Amino acid sequence: MTPLSTASGYSARDTRTDTHGSPRVYTETRERAEHSPDAIAGSRLDILHVGAARSPNKVNGVNATIWSVAKEQAAAGHRVRLLLTGAPDETTRAYAEMASIELLIAPVRNWRFNPAAITALLGHAPPDIAHLHSVFIPHHAVLARDLERRGIPYIITPNGGLSPHVLKRGKLKKWLYGQIAEKHRFAASSAITAVMPQEEAEIRSYVEGYAGAIPWIPNPVEADLLDRFGWNEHSSAEAARRVVYLGRFDIHHKGIDLLVQFSQLLPDVEFHLYGASPHTQSRQLRILMQNLPPNTFIHGPVFGDEKIAVLQSASMYIQTSRWEAFGIAVAEAMYLGVPCAIAETMNLAELFVTEDLGLVLPTDGKAAADRLAHALADTERLSRWSGRARDFARQRFHPDAIARAYTDVYRHIEADRNQAANPTAPGGCP
Repeated sequence: MTPLSTASGYSARDTRTDTHGSPRVYTETRERAEHSPDAIAGSRLDILHVGAARSPNKVNGVNATIWSVAKEQAAAGHRVRLLLTGAPDETTRAYAEMASIELLIAPVRNWRFNPAAITALLGHAPPDIAHLHSVFIPHHAVLARDLERRGIPYIITPNGGLSPHVLKRGKLKKWLYGQIAEKHRFAASSAITAVMPQEEAEIRSYVEGYAGAIPWIPNPVEADLLDRFGWNEHSSAEAARRVVYLGRFDIHHKGIDLLVQFSQLLPDVEFHLYGASPHTQSRQLRILMQNLPPNTFIHGPVFGDEKIAVLQSASMYIQTSRWEAFGIAVAEAMYLGVPCAIAETMNLAELFVTEDLGLVLPTDGKAAADRLAHALADTERLSRWSGRARDFARQRFHPDAIARAYTDVYRHIEADRNQAANPTAPGGCP
């Protein structure tokens, strides 16, 4: 597994604000991008991202990653295009223009992007590299075949979509679709990336015989917003012990039932859960909510400054997912320096142990509650975790670091293709 390190291009960035102290979108204008060192050096790439929603504001980890990475890559001087399935609104168009991101519209019908739009794109203005995000999307598979036929390289980021837990849902349909299209899409890709090191084994199990490297590149946090803030350690210590969760109220996947169990075992600790219930689980959730202990509080989802305030006031952030490819809310809490407690079943747990980033909870509910209680009472340990997690996250989860890491993957592919086309020339993948 190839790790993302400081050598991959992370650099500290100044937070840019307007005259009122509000964060501005950190982007380069088209003119500045075209005159960036990368562009002047003749190393400008033409990058096509596939899988974004019509708006950067749609709450979706894959969507947030695409827009964030695209913005940073455009700021570095590359030509960046997003292939959307429908027309964006004016706000999104304005955002894209400011960020120097080009938006291409290709509606989907009969499991494929509009053929005329794809022919115009790939035939008249082909990208140097296409980056396909997510899995089990038929129009992505059809596009991949078109890219393959035209000799345009593409990479895939499955974003945890090949986890055994995910594959079990609709198992027969996913198996059949895999035999028809998905496995070939992966096998024909020029690279596959993982959002966490543990995902490599899942990818290799699904794509049998894949011999290429699988670099791990985590998802980015919203640094433009988070950079202005940090954990209110002293305020948190003075207030009642307050544990916070942000995310979907998916009882089984996100372990909401485990959080309720912890709150029953720790009556002196407040548990504040923020999020929305999946429609298919609303009845199951209502049943669970009928017997909530008095120290458990349910809230709607929070965004922006309100989300920051919730995290700042927490004694600890907690997530007890039974499986989780990454966990963007955990990464955001770490970035702010909020001490975190996560289940040992999450992919981040291994890093928590090796890097001493926070508390890892066992699957046994009583044992987990005991560990949580001891951690909440140990202010010295909370402070240590706060600093270590904050430093780790600001180095590894910053959008600039993520964008540069992906760009390095693209460049390695480009170098290998150039070397294959001209084997007598010096160069190749460094």
